[in-house]
Amino acid sequence: MPLRRHPFLYVDPFSGASGDMFLGALVDLGYPFSRLREDVSALGLPGLTLRRRRVTRAGLAATQVKVQAAGGQPHRGRREIRGLLRRARLEPEVRHRALEVFEGLIQAEARIHRIAPDRVHLHEVGALDALADVVGTVSALHALGVEEIVAGPVNVGSGTVACEHGVLPVPAPATAALLSHAPIYAAGEGELTTPTGAALLRALVSEHAPLPPALVEAVGHGAGSREVPGRPNLLRLLAGRRAVAPDGAGRAGGTVEIRAQMDDADPRLLGHLMDRLLDDGALDVYFAPIQMKKNRPGVLVVILARREAAGALGRRLLDETPTLGYRVVAVERQERERRWEKVRTPYGSVRMKVADDDAGAPLATPEYEDCRRLAQARDIPLRRVLEAAAAAWSRRASPGATAAPRRKR
Repeated sequence: MPLRRHPFLYVDPFSGASGDMFLGALVDLGYPFSRLREDVSALGLPGLTLRRRRVTRAGLAATQVKVQAAGGQPHRGRREIRGLLRRARLEPEVRHRALEVFEGLIQAEARIHRIAPDRVHLHEVGALDALADVVGTVSALHALGVEEIVAGPVNVGSGTVACEHGVLPVPAPATAALLSHAPIYAAGEGELTTPTGAALLRALVSEHAPLPPALVEAVGHGAGSREVPGRPNLLRLLAGRRAVAPDGAGRAGGTVEIRAQMDDADPRLLGHLMDRLLDDGALDVYFAPIQMKKNRPGVLVVILARREAAGALGRRLLDETPTLGYRVVAVERQERERRWEKVRTPYGSVRMKVADDDAGAPLATPEYEDCRRLAQARDIPLRRVLEAAAAAWSRRASPGATAAPRRKR
């Protein structure tokens, strides 16, 4: 039976987030557990198994998925994890997303320990847990057709947590680094959001905001491993599709700006990126030169888009450039009403984009692509076609005007 697709997903980490909570919530949402096992087995790692059971947390039913890993595994660093994911039987999109999640996790560990990313090694069993959590989550989201993920504020918990380096305050240093872009708060004892959960949120979520207008078609609850006094220890996922606000304002939530800055992008990629973003439905794209840290010249990429297209455009940005993330900001867009009208020129028909200003006088601009096509077809300067189109519109707008006499040849 084909899976029901859910283009929109809202992640509600009201009691934190971890890799196994994501897995449990996705299974609870309707993703087949047998298929999740197949996804994880694609890693080709012996001794890595999944266990599922139904549980309750503070009276609410949920699914718990636990990753069980055999001991004696080697320590895996950046190079080993990349190699393992590239050799795994994964779809290209899933492999790319999983690599992105791990790159965020490794970069965070490198920063807090002040070592090179290639020297970071994840703990032996923890690395296996994280591999299963990340690959399983990304595979399920891909199979469910999720195009956009929005999340609420992240509950990180409070107190301390015991780890390989001793007893540390919550949130753990890697978790705090990974959630530097997100709104966080502390409610409940202990570590509620783990580094793997934070890495998944950072890589997959396009925006942290209250639940927008949406048609919710499925709800999943993924259980944490322990009871938390005063609240159900669950990660909640709400899946469906965007909906127009009840007051009818805007289309599926309005307009957003997607911004990313980078100092390591090959300039040859940027022109191609702009074309692809516009093909994907961006309303506008522009680049601006900026000065970044360490006095490096960089480029700011700004994409104007309808909110429902933000997820797909953000993925295109991550796919086509070396950036590790982007920001999404809601904006208001005021537009003139516009229409298309055609004028005839000596070179052919040209569409004019026409809008009325506040005084009622029409503003008209020749459509560039029409003019370029005619100029190329006749091997004449583009400006000549643009001028002819503007003149044809002027004659139409002022029908009483007398045409200039033709010069005798």
